[in-house]
Amino acid sequence: ILTSSPLTVSNIELCPVKTLRTWGDLYSANYRWFQSGFKKLDLLLGGGINTGEVLEVVGSSSIGKTQLCLTVASYLAAVSQDSIIYVDTANTFSPTRVQTLYQAFTTKPLRQGLKQIKVYKAVNAFALNTVLEEIKSKLQNRNDPFFRRLRLLIIDSIGIIAPFTKKFRGLALMAETGRRIQTLAQRFNLALLVINSTVRAEGPTALKPALGETWSHFADARISMYFNPLNKSERLMALVKSHNMKLGSCIKFSFNDVGQLS
Repeated sequence: ILTSSPLTVSNIELCPVKTLRTWGDLYSANYRWFQSGFKKLDLLLGGGINTGEVLEVVGSSSIGKTQLCLTVASYLAAVSQDSIIYVDTANTFSPTRVQTLYQAFTTKPLRQGLKQIKVYKAVNAFALNTVLEEIKSKLQNRNDPFFRRLRLLIIDSIGIIAPFTKKFRGLALMAETGRRIQTLAQRFNLALLVINSTVRAEGPTALKPALGETWSHFADARISMYFNPLNKSERLMALVKSHNMKLGSCIKFSFNDVGQLS
């Protein structure tokens, strides 16, 4: 499932294997936000992506969820010394696209920036939980400088749990995964960016987030990415869940020639 071999096209390492509870938390120095690399998204979130929280991004296939993750990871590596972990459950991580995005954001040496990103592979829900426990252990030990600087954890995608939710103890597995994600965000003050897919809802064209209502309680904020029903070539992004921002705000977005959101 997991390997320590470096990816061939870059120096990104392929590794082995907070919910805001009070308004005081919101204004605590322990909760900080950082910019995503896409100004419109930062405005939608009230300044940027919050640490100590789980931000869920929901959208249908081909809407640009993975590209959003790659953009955020590349931008943070380009403008800071922070570490980023990308948990790839769908084999969608592209080192080539990260390299292109990183070089579009900065003139810093490529090798330096890409050392800030580590990629974990997980082929099913059990492997994902193993990865999350491995990350927690390394954060607790604090022996590795990479983990002492860890600020962003991306999971693309949490939908890997879906096949297990209809089986025996499937809901328990989903709840266990959700609690692990929340713990990482809250205890270690990380920003968790979690991708979720959509499934059919009532109506011929209606869609809803996968994993159901139970899963929704594990996210502090939710962004919905979707195609404009009146213009299928137009992509939209809306804030549909937040503890501290007005809901219903919507923005248009697209991707430029190098894959940056614009």
